[in-house]
Order: sequence, then structure tokens, then C-alpha cells
Amino acid sequence: MLAFRTHVKIGNEINIPVVFDNLHNDINCYDREKSDSYWISECNKTWKEKDGRQKIHYSQQDPLKKAGSHSNTIKISKFIEFYESLKGQDIDIMLEVKDKNLSAVKCINSIDENSKIKKLEEEWGRYKYKVLENSPSNYLEIRKLLKDKTQYPSVEFYNYIEDAMEEEITIGNSINTALHVWGYFKNLADDKEKMNFLKSIEDYKNGKVSIKLIKNKLFKMAVKYNESYLLNSYYFL
Repeated sequence: MLAFRTHVKIGNEINIPVVFDNLHNDINCYDREKSDSYWISECNKTWKEKDGRQKIHYSQQDPLKKAGSHSNTIKISKFIEFYESLKGQDIDIMLEVKDKNLSAVKCINSIDENSKIKKLEEEWGRYKYKVLENSPSNYLEIRKLLKDKTQYPSVEFYNYIEDAMEEEITIGNSINTALHVWGYFKNLADDKEKMNFLKSIEDYKNGKVSIKLIKNKLFKMAVKYNESYLLNSYYFL
């Protein structure tokens, strides 16, 4: 992996734009006294008008994998710190991350200075049951956070979600969340569906089936009864 000093030299010599990559630079940095912003500016010198707006790659290291492995999600506080360091530079940031659009939406929502809390409420609708399954305490904290309609606490909101995703899921939390989701169907489902679902909960408690089986049943009911709110939920991912 070449240092970006060499990339810039090659780009200038063969007249092609160089795309800066923060993780590559961190792994093989030519001069650690020079910031990412410095190397982005150096790469910018290789970009011509015909190339369009300068683009860079942004990613974060997966702490459990070898150097250069992309993380499952973008940690928002770390991204905001990077973004703030680029003030005044007109660039497109391309994310390299396993969860793709989930992180893209997170970052866009967190840098949009004109956003209203409605955006976070819409995001919460997608995340809430997954957060409840992972961390009931974070679920309650986010609900409190969103009560003030005059604020836009995007970074704090996503920090709570990220922390929840790192919690180990317990059987009790899984059942509690499944029953919350079941609440959408308990007055719609027929007797066979009710008996089948409740038996699955008991079987799960006794280690006979997995939570995946229960989620599959709930998802099929969401499709059958056209519960669009649930169909957009990350609970089923």
C-alpha cells in the first residue's frame, strides 16, 4: 500500500485525479505530523475541472479484524470530528462501510444544519424495536431525548443507537420486544396464528427454536396485514 505522497506524485505525472482514503493513510502514513486535511489538499491538486468535484473515501477500522478492514457501521462522533476538520473544502465524501445506506443516512442527518427533529423521529421509527431488543435502557433514553421538539440532538441520538447495538441480546429482551411487535397483530390475527405465535414464544424460552423463527413469523404477518410501519423496521434485518 503506497503512501499518499507517492499517490500524489504518480497522479501528477500521469495526469489522473487521486482519491484520498483516510484509513489507507492512517495505516501507511508518510508523515504523521501532516493531517488528513493536508493530504486531501495535496490530492486536490491532481483534480481538474473535467474530473468534477474532488472525492475522498472515508472509513473506520473494524477493531476485531486486520488493519484496513472496514467497520460494520460508521461511529458518528468520530465521523463528525473528521468532517469538522474539512471546513472550507468542497468535496464529496464516499463512505466505505458494511451497513451501507444505514451509515450514509446517519452521517447526512448529522451534518444537515437545517434539519428538524422530524427526521430523527422517522429514523426512530425504523430503529426503535431493534434498540429495544438490544438495550431497553437506551430505548428509554432515546424516547426522553426526542421529547424536546425544539432541539435536533442527532449525534447524541445516534450515539445511543450505536451503544445499544453493541449490547448482548438477552432472551428476556428478545421476548419483550417480540411481544411489543405482536401487539400490532393481536386483534387482527386469527386463532390459529395466535396459538402458533404464543407456542413459538414458549418454545423459544425453552431453547427449542431461535428468535429468528419468531421474527420470520412476525414479518410474514406484517406482510399479510400490510403493517408498513413494521415493514420498514430494522428489527427484521
